[in-house]
Amino acid sequence: MIKAVIFDHDGVIADTEPIHFRADNIVLKKFGYTVSQQENDAMVGLSTKKSWEMFKDMFTLPEAVDYLVTEKTATVVSLISKEGIAASQGLLELLRDLRQHEYQLAIASGQYRRVIDAVIQRLGIAKYFRTIVSCEDTAHGKPNPEVFLTTARQLGLSPAECLVIEDSASGVAAAKAAGMPCIALRTPSTASHDVSKADTAVDSLTALSSSIIRATFG
Repeated sequence: MIKAVIFDHDGVIADTEPIHFRADNIVLKKFGYTVSQQENDAMVGLSTKKSWEMFKDMFTLPEAVDYLVTEKTATVVSLISKEGIAASQGLLELLRDLRQHEYQLAIASGQYRRVIDAVIQRLGIAKYFRTIVSCEDTAHGKPNPEVFLTTARQLGLSPAECLVIEDSASGVAAAKAAGMPCIALRTPSTASHDVSKADTAVDSLTALSSSIIRATFG
């Protein structure tokens, strides 16, 4: 029986990928480089640190990865603070429905906590989540299952009792490696991702509800 729903952050809670794309290029332009939308989309689902390890190698950047990550994270938080962010379609209704039906809710993300906090505070949804696990809480990023297994432990539940909502191939792979059922959310940024390992896929969170989850997953 499913007792908890674990949400990925980027792309599921909100369509943050355009902001990440802009922030990556703002930082890269300081060194005279840019990254294409196609190159960016190929990195969706990877941790910020992993992405910047790849950028450092790709462009032979002189700065340390930790410095680059700090610059990128600060840029994202600044953009969210100045411009705001919209919740994914159907998210607020789904959170209210799931909480009303006594599902435990959590976020498990390869993102940094200050970015997650900036988004959920802006959206006013922090109250819904019993726990939030970020890349700072784990040693390995997706597709390694550590982030989901850590979340389940914090919830006091077995993996089989946790349903994951993910939008990327690496996230789906991580959820399945953790032994958790998974719903893939199709998004423009992950349209090229192979999410066939997911138990089912939807085009919008409006397609989900507590009754659908109960009927599908028990």
